[in-house]
Amino acid sequence: GMEVLGKEGEDIEARVNAQIYNGNFFKLGATDLTYVISYRDTVLGQGALDEMSLPGGDTTTVELDAVLDLKGMFSVYKSMMAQKKCTLQVHLDGTFTSLNYHESLQIENVVAPGELLQQLIGQMMDESSLSFTDLEWEPKSLKKSGFGFKAEFKNPAPIPFELKEIRMEFSRDGYGQSKTGDWQLEEPIEVQANGTVRIPGSVEIDNLQAGADLFTGMFKGKVEYYSVGTMVLSVEGFDFDIPVRGKFIFDLKTQEGRWENELG
Repeated sequence: GMEVLGKEGEDIEARVNAQIYNGNFFKLGATDLTYVISYRDTVLGQGALDEMSLPGGDTTTVELDAVLDLKGMFSVYKSMMAQKKCTLQVHLDGTFTSLNYHESLQIENVVAPGELLQQLIGQMMDESSLSFTDLEWEPKSLKKSGFGFKAEFKNPAPIPFELKEIRMEFSRDGYGQSKTGDWQLEEPIEVQANGTVRIPGSVEIDNLQAGADLFTGMFKGKVEYYSVGTMVLSVEGFDFDIPVRGKFIFDLKTQEGRWENELG
């Protein structure tokens, strides 16, 4: 398979677990290895390995770390996503030390493209991908209060997809604690490649459920709400979840607020 590892500066790195069989009865060592990962002649990533060792008469799993070619990945994603499983080719070159000769190996690697794309987009997203702006406190009554906002979603990928759902729950006493309110996206929204959408929303808070600490906060002029939730994105019929977690903090003197992302 293939796993997206994370970001290193501007690069996104991945790992291929390659199965290599040594048909000789003796161990082979190899040095100065370079490799190219491709799908139907489109380069998806490249990497290098200082050395590896292959026991005789056995199959060895070798971890090949590579920097992804995002232009290549997104140029073939539709073809890959049309299949539940697809085969990548790994072209590996190196010097085999036992016999001191240079050889190229062709290795096939089967991946689940939907899971791979989910990992890739998840790594491309950062704290600015979903933010909340124009926060305004909305006092209603002794039992109810609330606030309005605009949810801003930025698509970090050069492909369009559907923002299918956003579901969020709010509490006063910590993440995942007693729910005092909730909000969800009313209907799916199409997001263009590298596009941005802004969605107005509002939350009604049950003051009695929030407890005494809410009224203490109101008295001090500052109120915080913890929020946890999920975004559901859909690409070529494949849905995947992105977690949401952060705090809404309000200054009641100005009735303005700010959002602090807790996932980063």
